[in-house]
Amino acid sequence: MNIQADPLRDLIRRVFEGAGCDEAEAQCVAHHLVDANLCGHDSHGVIRVPLYLGYITEQAIRLGKQPEVVFESPSMVAVEGHQGFGQVIGEQTTSTTAAPCCPWRRTRVRGSRF
Repeated sequence: MNIQADPLRDLIRRVFEGAGCDEAEAQCVAHHLVDANLCGHDSHGVIRVPLYLGYITEQAIRLGKQPEVVFESPSMVAVEGHQGFGQVIGEQTTSTTAAPCCPWRRTRVRGSRF
């Protein structure tokens, strides 16, 4: 059975919204899960949806969390993820801590999940 990527992303987004994620968080997770499948990393793809729903119920993943910079220097940034979705924390961290002037700058994220 072949399923088109866009309808699958939409379905997964709606599943996560139903579990309590806001639209942006649900969209980010859905995008990354489907993308993992499209890249051939099926173990990190949509097969994880039921697992993630269980983690949400158990509060092993905490919804709506934002990354927080806890340490910053010219060469390194340390970020606390507050047990949020790794896909969301990682994407937000990359977009907010990347320094175009310092392509060698390292980022360390702790407290993000899965």
